[in-house]
Amino acid sequence: MTSDMGRFVPSERHPDLPMLDGYWADGHPARLPILGAPECFIDLDPPHREIKLSVPADGKEPDLAKFRNIDLATYTDDGVDWWEIRVLAEDSLHEAYSLLTRIADLVQLNRQSVGVAAYQALEAYRALLAARGAMSEEQQIGLYGELLALEHLLRHASPGVAVPAWMGPINEEHDIALADVHFEVKTTKGEHRRHVISGTQQLQPLRGVPLWLLSLQVTPTTPDAGRSLVDLVADVRQLAGGGQPRFDELLRGIGWRDSDADLYASHLTLRSNPRAYLVDAAFPALTDDRLGVAAPQAELISDVRYRVDVTQLDYGVPPAPMDGFVEHPEESTA
Repeated sequence: MTSDMGRFVPSERHPDLPMLDGYWADGHPARLPILGAPECFIDLDPPHREIKLSVPADGKEPDLAKFRNIDLATYTDDGVDWWEIRVLAEDSLHEAYSLLTRIADLVQLNRQSVGVAAYQALEAYRALLAARGAMSEEQQIGLYGELLALEHLLRHASPGVAVPAWMGPINEEHDIALADVHFEVKTTKGEHRRHVISGTQQLQPLRGVPLWLLSLQVTPTTPDAGRSLVDLVADVRQLAGGGQPRFDELLRGIGWRDSDADLYASHLTLRSNPRAYLVDAAFPALTDDRLGVAAPQAELISDVRYRVDVTQLDYGVPPAPMDGFVEHPEESTA
């Protein structure tokens, strides 16, 4: 039936892809029996974007825990124990269908156990079922800080303004780009405001628009005293209103998956009030212009990455609406 990932060869045992597409477009759940022994059938569930293969439980349970977009359920019907292999199809309906029918063929035609059949079929479908894995801690901390800033912006500006201003996940301009001011958000778990700067463009003001660095310090805490990244995503998603589809698209772009929520159980809270630093001529930043003056043939230098400690630098107050997000110098008790 299949020869490689994503290619489906029609078989009398299974409906062809146009028929499959017709069932799916109908929008209603449908059951497709697969002739042979043991009894198998595929359930299409368009409302939940799932496609499922049911096979009688046999031998060792298939190990699907390390894969994304696929899981295993068990149930009993008329005294028979069944395994239901479920795949989240999203935009990969044909691949998901091909995977499950391949498993059924290995079980019915090759007389393999379900566990062995699933393992062999999965080896060819790793792109569809990429291994689960949390974002790195650095990515999580960075996202947490950006979402805190975006949350504040959403509370003081419309979703139509706030959501498009969030640029961090697409690596364009700066993390938050409003019409008259840009912000680069840096977050650390350290006791000092020491932040990693990647590249010579990250702290480069663009088109004459003022640039501020927002420095956040977070620390682990208990669930009743802080929020997890999952909590924060949910809160910002609710505030995003009509901008939620765009917000979700940006999250997916940086590797966030709601199905991985159990991987982000840590709770954080602010260690101190956020501070803002105007990135001006006195700010310690490596930019293309400065590097060009300091180093011969600077155009040959790439992958610049450095740390800047702003703990002792003078901080200020950015324009509204982000002025209410940060500590004002006169409020400091230090």
